[in-house]
Amino acid sequence: IQPKDYFRVLFREIRVALLCGIVLAVANFGRMILFSSSGNFTVFFVVSATLLCAIVVSKSIGCTLPILAKMLHLDPALMAGPMITTIVDMITLLIYFWLANVFLMGR
Repeated sequence: IQPKDYFRVLFREIRVALLCGIVLAVANFGRMILFSSSGNFTVFFVVSATLLCAIVVSKSIGCTLPILAKMLHLDPALMAGPMITTIVDMITLLIYFWLANVFLMGR
């Protein structure tokens, strides 16, 4: 994979992430409905939407960093593991807090 292939790779990764994310978000929403005693559907939605966003972000970052490393003449394997995990965790927390603020605090 060359840097010129970035958008083709990114488009493919986002499509897969959306499919996986939607399936997991729906399954998670259903699980929370079945096993939760609170019945707060807004919280269920925020958690499920965060899961979907986290999957899309992680797939996007996971395909971007190795290509970026190749452009910088570094070993793409250097971008695996802790760096991707840290960046994805940070962005996922920001997404969760933003969604919680919009949907839960905005009432």
